[in-house]
Amino acid sequence: MKQEDIICAADVTPDNAVDLASQVIQRYKESNNMPDALFWENVVSNINKNLQKLLRVEEVADLLQVDIETVRRYVRSGKLPAIKLGGKYIRISKTDLDEFLKTLRL
Repeated sequence: MKQEDIICAADVTPDNAVDLASQVIQRYKESNNMPDALFWENVVSNINKNLQKLLRVEEVADLLQVDIETVRRYVRSGKLPAIKLGGKYIRISKTDLDEFLKTLRL
């Protein structure tokens, strides 16, 4: 791999991780390194499955029909569990959201 082909970890965000991993897979295929290409295809597949179960704060706010800041308050107070993906990125699992909603029912 050439120096310009190296992907810096600081450039990876939750929104572009799958695209960057796909680029890595393509590079391995082009270099006829199929074992590594298959490994990374598995990684991307697992990432996609897990990300589909995670919701952004904005998505949770839309689902609950509340302001984004309300969701953030629930997270800060510990009422709604969340995953911090580094920096300012927060995701909430669908399972945790379902459990949180059960606690709100009268």
